[in-house]
Amino acid sequence: MICEDLGYMILYNRSGRSVILTHDETVALCLKAQEAGLELPKYIMKNYMKDLKLIKFRYDE
Repeated sequence: MICEDLGYMILYNRSGRSVILTHDETVALCLKAQEAGLELPKYIMKNYMKDLKLIKFRYDE
């Protein structure tokens, strides 16, 4: 995965709460996941949002 190609990310947990990450935050999280050798959803569930349900990627044009 090329992290720079990602837009921004919206993370949803099982209770419906959402967190919006900027493009820079998304890229940084992606790079950390790659360094850890984990897929991005698994890295997020392990380190940030244990009850992750859905990830949406959005792109501003």
